[in-house]
Amino acid sequence: MKEEEKKTIFFKLSKGVLGMGALLLCLFLLLLLFLLPAFRIQKVTVLGCRVLHEQEIVETADIQLGAHVLSNISGSVSSIFSLRYGNIENTLRETFPFIEEVSVSISFPSGVEINVKERMRIGYIKMSDGYAIIDRNGYIVLLSGENPPADVPLFSGITISSAVLSEKIEMENEEQLDTCLAILNAVLLSDQDKKEEDDFFLMSAVRDIRYVDKGTSMISLSIPSREDPLVVRLGSLDDIEKDMQWLRYAILQNTFTDTNEKGVFDMSGEDYTFRKT
Repeated sequence: MKEEEKKTIFFKLSKGVLGMGALLLCLFLLLLLFLLPAFRIQKVTVLGCRVLHEQEIVETADIQLGAHVLSNISGSVSSIFSLRYGNIENTLRETFPFIEEVSVSISFPSGVEINVKERMRIGYIKMSDGYAIIDRNGYIVLLSGENPPADVPLFSGITISSAVLSEKIEMENEEQLDTCLAILNAVLLSDQDKKEEDDFFLMSAVRDIRYVDKGTSMISLSIPSREDPLVVRLGSLDDIEKDMQWLRYAILQNTFTDTNEKGVFDMSGEDYTFRKT
């Protein structure tokens, strides 16, 4: 046998032995993965809850301690390849309207981590049989027939065509809700730019946002320097973020202390004017 042929045979045998060794190693690692106690679920951790209760999330997820960490891998192809519990994520979304996003994944070696992003309550709309509380994207997080919430403003001048819990509220005129949401989002942005030593939040002062017609809306604020609410008339929303930043600064400077008369502060034109009623 030629030397060249011997080398070829040796190379093939070596390649086969290495391949078999790699296969056996993979099988051994898989065996360890399924048999070692370290890969059994020992702890479920919930992160991101502010309104929802962690224990309720855990109970609804119904993840059994002692089960293998891979036993609940499910859902879409992307969920499976990212080692997430897709079916449990869907159950949590359906059960809790407050959940905007949720991820349930393995926290190796023996834990499961539930990451929750809650919806932010931003306002409520009065209906014939109660109230619909919505988030900043218009999704309903709570339907209530009792007293209206005190910590979020009323959206008025809006006509609802359908209100289903955890779904986006349906309007006869989408512009009505979009206008209210645009104003309140601008209010939130103005608060984000506040100085650290400043403890005033414009969002906490807003009591009512009313859609009047295309290009006209009203906002009512309860501020410390006035007995009666300050009613502000708004026009175009092209510069609504700058308008809310100016309004917040004006309140901080006690601009409206001497305007306790009932009236409307008109910001719909180039010149801002207080008009008595």
